[in-house]
Amino acid sequence: MRKLLFITIFIISFIKFSVSIDCNVNEESNMERKIKYKLFCNGYDSTIRPVQDHKTTTSVKVKMMIKSYDYSDHASTLTINTWMVNRWKDEFLKWDPRDYGNIKSFDISSSMIWKPDFSLYNADISYGIGSCHETSCLIENDGNVSCIEPCSFVGHCRSDYTQWPFDRQNCSMVFGPWMNSQNEVDFIEDDAVITKIGAQEHTQWKLISAKVAKRVVALSSKDKKYSAKFPNLSYSFVIERHSGMIFKILKVSAITFILLNMTTLFIKNRLNERLSLLIINMLLHFEMIHRMSWMTPHNGEQTPKVLIFFRNSLVITTVLVIETLIVYSLHACEVQPADKMKNMINHLKRNQLISLIMQNKSNEHGDGMALVEEEEDAVKAGSNNEIWNFLASFIDKLIAIIIFIIYVVMSFTYIPLGYILASSIIKQVD
Repeated sequence: MRKLLFITIFIISFIKFSVSIDCNVNEESNMERKIKYKLFCNGYDSTIRPVQDHKTTTSVKVKMMIKSYDYSDHASTLTINTWMVNRWKDEFLKWDPRDYGNIKSFDISSSMIWKPDFSLYNADISYGIGSCHETSCLIENDGNVSCIEPCSFVGHCRSDYTQWPFDRQNCSMVFGPWMNSQNEVDFIEDDAVITKIGAQEHTQWKLISAKVAKRVVALSSKDKKYSAKFPNLSYSFVIERHSGMIFKILKVSAITFILLNMTTLFIKNRLNERLSLLIINMLLHFEMIHRMSWMTPHNGEQTPKVLIFFRNSLVITTVLVIETLIVYSLHACEVQPADKMKNMINHLKRNQLISLIMQNKSNEHGDGMALVEEEEDAVKAGSNNEIWNFLASFIDKLIAIIIFIIYVVMSFTYIPLGYILASSIIKQVD
């Protein structure tokens, strides 16, 4: 029965209606016209709250049906297009069906009757406090009124772009009467509260959850002469960004930068190609950060973690450039090392773990991790040069291990892997 009533209201809401009542009734008039004559041609005022006793509270049941939504990054606003289902009792719109051909309900323009004042408190004022289109309402013989109004609301959100572009935004919209206190008009959330029946899916954002909570706000003047309570319905929307294009751009860029840096550590440390590749990688980092400055929202207090990832990767590339120059200098050094230096190198060579890391695979003069091989030196290095070469190779491989660990930690810290899991779950549910 309740579903049938809802379907009836839905159909009536989109039927064309008359904006005025013909108060000239005669014997040949049909019963519906006679009912409207009785109700609206005898002093009915749509600006007056529909109660016989002004102390009686008008209770309004509210249910929101979300049809579409959109979020603006740069304005930090959420736009929702909804059907607002409101039910209340109008004590001035009652009749006995037995006197009017057993007619128990009819529809009429929403502009002809009293409607509750339902306003968005945290609205973006440039779009108003909410706009609802005029529609038809169903009037029942016991005075119950049911309206389904297509409405659009634009509210401000407190954005958090820490996880951009894998971010979630939690936006709240607070609705309530503009003037009426709780003693006059009280809003009650309906059973279903918020539904997404027939909602249009967004191409970039996913609506994760939508909840409503009723609150009562007490206001009073400084001299305490006036005090009143106002009912509020606070709707909380959690939306999650699902932008495949941005995600793929950042993923490919991050993987490219990591591979370039790690590849340079596998190139033999005396090759000029290594330094050239690092400089190219630095330029690519600068270009990517510059492009991200246009892609990321400029508002919000937090810095996106993905931006910190690329910044740290740029720092790592800079460190590798400096390390490469130091390694070059050590290989070219022919100065007699100090005795302490010789003792330290000999101690490192005797260490089994160090020996395992530094062992050569295929040639005695090359670096075991090399991808690009040099021509074999014509002259064997002297003992002094061998010490500096060993120290340079040890520093090179130690830096390679440290950089690899740093990139692994950065990947888990700044790229939320839970986002991928959540995305797959949402697709399965949809």
